[in-house]
Amino acid sequence: MPAKHLHLITLMPPETMRTAIRSFKKEMNSRFVAKHALKLPAHITLQRPFWMLEEHGESVERSLEEFAQKQMLFPVHLKGFDCFRPRVIYVRIPNPEPIVQLQLRLQQALPSEIFLKEQERQHNPIHPHMTVATRDLKQKDFHRAWKTFQCREYEAGFTADRLVLFRHDGKLWSIKKQFLFKD
Repeated sequence: MPAKHLHLITLMPPETMRTAIRSFKKEMNSRFVAKHALKLPAHITLQRPFWMLEEHGESVERSLEEFAQKQMLFPVHLKGFDCFRPRVIYVRIPNPEPIVQLQLRLQQALPSEIFLKEQERQHNPIHPHMTVATRDLKQKDFHRAWKTFQCREYEAGFTADRLVLFRHDGKLWSIKKQFLFKD
């Protein structure tokens, strides 16, 4: 049976922002035993996790390199928190349109044969955000957690300058490769 691995394509903020958002995730874990979001550094998902055969790796990396070289740098602004009831709390991106457009262009650039399951390919626009708590936040804790974060102030920004390809090894996510945008 051919080797396959779970992959994810993202935008990732600089280390200082990842550290700040990690502190929110750690707070969620310590106060509400919600640790799933800690499995990945702060990021904005462009392509949900998908299974890919090892043999498609070079082709995908080539496609991502070519795609990234055609993208211009753009600012990403984060402000406050929002939620997807009843389990997800995230840092809000008030102007998601540049990221939505990037994701739509990315979908056209990714070779369709890399997706082992058709439902893994995103056909609809994403809702860009940076997750603080997700599926392991219990519904009974959601309201208390949301009350804690809904009025909390957080504002930051960064320049989106690369795509990040993550690979899951069966236990952990790690960065497989980064693809810089055109200067």
